[in-house]
Amino acid sequence: MASTFDFIIVGGDTAGCLLAKRLASTKKKPSVLLVEAGGDGLDTTHRMPANRFLNAFTKPDWDYNYVLTPNPVLDGKALPYARGKGLGGSSLINFMVYTRGATADYDRWAELVGSEEWTWQKSEERFKRIESISTDELSPEVKKYVNIEPGSMGTDGPVQISLSSTLDAGLKISLESAAELDIPLNLNLNSGNPMGVGLDFLATKAGLRTTSASAHIHSEKPDNLIIWTNAQVAKIVLEDKKAVGIETTDGRKASSTTEVILCAGAINSPQVLLLSGIGPAAELATLNIEVKHDLSGVGENLQDHCGSPIFHHLGHGVSDRVAFMFNPEKVKAAEDQWLRDHTGEMATAQHETALSFHKDPAVTNSKEFKALDSSIQAWINEPTVPNYEIILNAGIQPPGYTFDDKEDAFLNIFVIMMHPLSRGSVKLQSANPADPPLVDMAFMQHPFDRLNLISAVRKAMQFMETKTYAKFWKHLIFGPKSSSDEDVWEFIKLSLSPIWHANGSVMMGKKGDKMACVDSELRVYGIESLRVADLSVCPLTPSNHSQATAYLVGEFAAEKIIQEHNLD
Repeated sequence: MASTFDFIIVGGDTAGCLLAKRLASTKKKPSVLLVEAGGDGLDTTHRMPANRFLNAFTKPDWDYNYVLTPNPVLDGKALPYARGKGLGGSSLINFMVYTRGATADYDRWAELVGSEEWTWQKSEERFKRIESISTDELSPEVKKYVNIEPGSMGTDGPVQISLSSTLDAGLKISLESAAELDIPLNLNLNSGNPMGVGLDFLATKAGLRTTSASAHIHSEKPDNLIIWTNAQVAKIVLEDKKAVGIETTDGRKASSTTEVILCAGAINSPQVLLLSGIGPAAELATLNIEVKHDLSGVGENLQDHCGSPIFHHLGHGVSDRVAFMFNPEKVKAAEDQWLRDHTGEMATAQHETALSFHKDPAVTNSKEFKALDSSIQAWINEPTVPNYEIILNAGIQPPGYTFDDKEDAFLNIFVIMMHPLSRGSVKLQSANPADPPLVDMAFMQHPFDRLNLISAVRKAMQFMETKTYAKFWKHLIFGPKSSSDEDVWEFIKLSLSPIWHANGSVMMGKKGDKMACVDSELRVYGIESLRVADLSVCPLTPSNHSQATAYLVGEFAAEKIIQEHNLD
């Protein structure tokens, strides 16, 4: 016999945990079931901030461990693809970066879906309800690089955000090098204008990573919120094109009296829809899945940022990271200290990064750019929309590289292409929910993407030409042989990495758009009482690290569902 709830949320991801808490906390106290395929996320070791670059690669129990389909443009390479598994979703394993994106991204979003609700003006107010930022603990030295205008960011939301409280030598040198290249200083990358170089905002506070589960579920769970963990949803139950419940792979059933909301992310949300018979009819028929509703855009339009890491070997006086990272005794002592009281090196290490967002005439004057649709050109030409991002002073270690002199240092410059135009897909390989879907990101398959990332890598190479870095530089560890198009492209094919910001596979759009799967209020076209509220609905990839946008979608869903059903 099925359990019955007012609302069922499929997926305890970044948006899902927020939505579950918000619905359950309303005055009417509806019964809410949150169903998560992974664990409860209570193991606090994943919240050690110094491991922010490691969780995605060293914690298989918190990761779906997907492998993308072979990419012909990358010589057939099949890239691994991390996706957070457990309450909190990818906020368990991401790099903790919290950036909202550009004003023009959200205004373009609103235009594409035909709703003013997604403009920057409306989105900024929702971001403020989500966030809690404080600069009180910053040192005077850091405050020279930060100016958060009163009222521009939230100060009492559930998601704790902070900046590095100090500047290490490597970060100072990175900022000096950027100034030498005439890159303007940005005192608040979350103002809606990310252009220039600024300090990295991180989802962490008081020595702990902030996850959506820690922010919304673990601290104060309402009694009317029921959570099933280690419960993979096999399908949504439909009656006469109305969502009425779910079934899990282990045989559990739950019924919904009001709505079912998918928050399983840009890979798993389309997978669940397809398994439920909602998607392209011909594709479902080949797998002998009964077609409940022919919706051609499900699983299409998949996109992600991608980029390449460059590593340099530097001499003394830049950083003590090598001396720390390659000393097992120091690392163990720091881990023990963090486990005791969440202080010390493991609470603050890896915070000292800068993000640099750029417009590049080499991109916007190119024939590849001029071949784009005029509306896309207009968006990319907006003053607040960058062509690419360069992360400076990231603490990602050069893989397999050793240092004979432990007082030496390394510099990791991570180059990321913004607004990808390549489009991939999520498809079923069988009707068995246990079989992972076929995920094709189609990286670099659009000529503009290739031009954009080549230009970005070439820009990143300029940092080593500055006087600031030249005095420390010893040799290149990993990077292009030269700045020629041919050498940079060969390096990209060798080094390309996903940025794990998957989105767009259940795209929001206007009725009549053949790729649109949900309307501007997240309702699935053609199916009653079913919404999708995660990054799969994005009609474009914002110029940010997508954690903030995932929270935004969850907050939007909560607001609209509460209003529609008079829950408060």
